[in-house]
Amino acid sequence: MPQSTFDELDKAIWRRFDRNIYVPMPENGQRKKLIVRGLGQKVLEMEDAVIQILVDGTDSLSAADVCKMCEHIKRRTILYPEETITMSALTEYCEYTGLKSKEQKIKLCKALKNNGKK
Repeated sequence: MPQSTFDELDKAIWRRFDRNIYVPMPENGQRKKLIVRGLGQKVLEMEDAVIQILVDGTDSLSAADVCKMCEHIKRRTILYPEETITMSALTEYCEYTGLKSKEQKIKLCKALKNNGKK
């Protein structure tokens, strides 16, 4: 009878799975740093108000998810070069996080109106 995968593992490996590590969600300042770092030089082309929309709207995302959203934004700027970085960022933000409150929707609409092409 063949050995199971569990039998092939060293017994000591199971001692490594008895710990839980709590990693809190990033706070506003931390999310802003993640977004600025994640977007690199492209963030210089964005208004502070738009960056703040991204920071405020990602309060329920982990640090890894914020970084992933930034990667999506950068990818979109390559796929759609006719869009501004602001439009790419706001579009990906909407697709990635969804909008939760009426205030977020109003802020986003104003940012789109101020930064979008007709």
